[in-house]
Amino acid sequence: MIFFYVSLVTYVSFLVLKYRNAFIELEKDNYDTKKYNNWLKQNLKQILINPELFVGIILIIICLFCNLKVIGISFVIAYMGLFLYALKTKKGKIKINQKIVIRSIVVLIFYILLNIWFNIDYLTYHIQSALIFENAPLYYIIAVIIGYLSYYLLLIVNLIVSPFNKSNKTKNKKQTKKHK
Repeated sequence: MIFFYVSLVTYVSFLVLKYRNAFIELEKDNYDTKKYNNWLKQNLKQILINPELFVGIILIIICLFCNLKVIGISFVIAYMGLFLYALKTKKGKIKINQKIVIRSIVVLIFYILLNIWFNIDYLTYHIQSALIFENAPLYYIIAVIIGYLSYYLLLIVNLIVSPFNKSNKTKNKKQTKKHK
């Protein structure tokens, strides 16, 4: 399992840049889910048909037919290339504010829960069973798919978090009226 996490270093680096670009677009749309969804629809080709799609398909094929070391090394190389490409094509600057921090935390919680599931599944097969079955290729495939759909994951996160932002605005308005 350690080899799995070491091989994800470049994957995580790439996702940081990808989420950065997604947050820039979400910020341009003033964290409005409808506007962000419309932007996703308008830029569907740009978001879905890109180098990550082709690299992801190749990685999934490698996951289905190769051993773990080949998969891990392929992951490192592929996501290093995608990271360098994303670094070269990165968009403008992002303004860190409370809304971005909250959404980032929710995305991080999603990835932590996913990794907890990976670890529980791994331990279930390796400690409690005499049969050793390796699900790590499945973990890699899930990582590829979730990374590829990160713009849509951010859409879901924004849907979840937006009602809390509206309730905070009304609370803040009520508190400022009381103080006046």
